[in-house]
Amino acid sequence: VSLTDFGQAIPTSCRSCKSLPTAREGDLRISHPQDVGARSGLIVFTDGNRHDPCTTHRRRAAQRRDPIRRCPRRRQGMNGMASASARPALTKPYRWATSADIPFIVPLVAESSGGVWPAVWKALSDDGEPVEASGARYLADPTHDVCFANAVLAEADSRRLGVMIAYPEEKKSPNGPETDDSPTLPSDLEQALRPYRLLRDPDSLFIAELCCLPEARGQGLGSRFLACAREIADARGLPRLSLRVFSANVGAVRLYERCGFKIIDRQAVIPHPCISVGGSVFLMSAVV
Repeated sequence: VSLTDFGQAIPTSCRSCKSLPTAREGDLRISHPQDVGARSGLIVFTDGNRHDPCTTHRRRAAQRRDPIRRCPRRRQGMNGMASASARPALTKPYRWATSADIPFIVPLVAESSGGVWPAVWKALSDDGEPVEASGARYLADPTHDVCFANAVLAEADSRRLGVMIAYPEEKKSPNGPETDDSPTLPSDLEQALRPYRLLRDPDSLFIAELCCLPEARGQGLGSRFLACAREIADARGLPRLSLRVFSANVGAVRLYERCGFKIIDRQAVIPHPCISVGGSVFLMSAVV
């Protein structure tokens, strides 16, 4: 799937049983990013509903775990907040993202993660598939916590300025039991992801990504995103916000501290060829 394919009907089906659901003209069909075990096609309908063409392999897909968090996924709606009925209403200039926003989200997440997400997307890509296309498929899959359905956009004059991806953090061990449907990553990448898996604050709204366009930075957009996150957490009954940030990102650390966040844990970044940031990664938390 290339970025230009979004908004068009892409013929695909469940790759395990070849079943093909009924879809209207204009519906978007994407495939799940993992090709481990059963791989099912995902249908993103233009009315905002998401459907898997095969119930059996939808269940298997839901059992896969996030390659970074390494803990079993929720079975609440699509994931923590992805179900439209579970998402609180937002006021302008904020809105919940749709599948049409994925091409905008992918490069921002790739940049803000210091190469972590591109490394994962590259490891999960098909042969010859661009990293951006693999990232688009990953964000299109609502069984992932980091997906478009958990993303909030900020706009001004109908122009997108930034994105925040947030979801409820579970009371799960980051080293939970392996499952047959877990994506297999290279051993060096598995090792490099370990610090991020250890930095978790259960029962908080975890802000996985917060990133803005370069021309929109320094204008208070980050602070307003955090205020929006507090509203979402309050609506969800979560007492805290949490996030991870690289120690090298001094400006972001200062912003979070001004907004009431405190460092509650830290891990050393494990070097990896695809990860461009060194030093430490902080886990920060703030009371809602």
